[in-house]
Amino acid sequence: MTAVRVPKFNSNDAAYLLLEWVVEDGETVTDGQEIALLETSKAVVELNSPGDGVLERKAEAHTECAVGDPVAVLHPDRTAYERGATPVAPPNAPAGPSAPPCSVTRGARELAEERGIPLERLYALGRKIVRRSHVEDLLAKAAGRAHRPGETDAPGPQGNGMAPPGAGTDEAVDGPTEPLSAVQRAVAATVSESHRTVPTAFVAVRVGVDAALEHAARLSRSERALIGLPELLVAAIAAVRARFPHCFATLVGEDAVRVRPAAHVGVTIDTGNGLFVATVRDAETLTPADIAHRLMEFRLRSLRGGFRAEHLADSAVALSLHTEDDVVLARPIVFPGHTCNVALPGVLDEVVLDADGAPRRRRVVNLGLAYDHRVLNGRTAMAFLRALKEFLESPALPAAPAPEPSEAP
Repeated sequence: MTAVRVPKFNSNDAAYLLLEWVVEDGETVTDGQEIALLETSKAVVELNSPGDGVLERKAEAHTECAVGDPVAVLHPDRTAYERGATPVAPPNAPAGPSAPPCSVTRGARELAEERGIPLERLYALGRKIVRRSHVEDLLAKAAGRAHRPGETDAPGPQGNGMAPPGAGTDEAVDGPTEPLSAVQRAVAATVSESHRTVPTAFVAVRVGVDAALEHAARLSRSERALIGLPELLVAAIAAVRARFPHCFATLVGEDAVRVRPAAHVGVTIDTGNGLFVATVRDAETLTPADIAHRLMEFRLRSLRGGFRAEHLADSAVALSLHTEDDVVLARPIVFPGHTCNVALPGVLDEVVLDADGAPRRRRVVNLGLAYDHRVLNGRTAMAFLRALKEFLESPALPAAPAPEPSEAP
């Protein structure tokens, strides 16, 4: 018997909605056959069978399923299916004959347990899916007022019972409640998981970008593509992958890493319709013009809502873009499954003295790196940033190979 588990389709989501089954319970399926549709925060994706067998469904349609949840099993033959088939129930429902009529998300369950709300109270809400916001509404109603997004029912500093700012005003009591979008809820879940599970450190270096900007302008004219610092930095990150393999790795358990074999660089895309992390695959094989075309395609997909699961999956490292004017520094999260995230803020002007002591203007960025301190130490993080700095300050030159610095003290 083989479990059919929910895979991770992108960096933002920890759970997906099982929209519908496309095969019947007890139907014979083949390896790779589409068996269900899942809704991520970005797109509707197919769930394919991991092998041949007779499918026994373990979750109902419209159930929210966490990554790794078993939603079905494959029996080797019909006899095994008939012998082992059990009633369908949501993957997070308690076992036994009295399975509840709804699914409770992980966030809702954790908050309910923390605040002493029995699960039966959640089942009584009559919803197919009970989310964390529904538990927050219950808590707010118990306090005699409507829940407001972002509001907490916890006491103030030192547990002195101080109300949050604005409490007691008409706005606090009567202000409208506006639900977060599915994309933003996915971002919130990823950020929360990152802060909860990844011990992050951060370092930044000053990079002069006059040469890089001039080089990008020349390439833009010759290649007829919109090339800037983001495109050059994607190329730089890919170029140094072999020197810093642990910057392109995934922590496995607590004492091992799985090094990614290719430079799949995830780049943040935000055109006003939500934050996406789109993957520039095999970036080490692409020219800056190729990267520019890929990023432009992602921006257009973001505007039109045209992302598919494959556009958002399998990144090995991330580049967070905060390139608006006057952004001095940006400290990103480390996405679960990554070990680091490069942050590119805005370009700043500064005045420096030349060799003769005369003032001159130069353009700089404060290039940052957030990294998982369980895998990377400061020496490697700084060496990785310096390699990117060298690439940007001499963008027409290939990055010289060098061994990764030792983590030994």
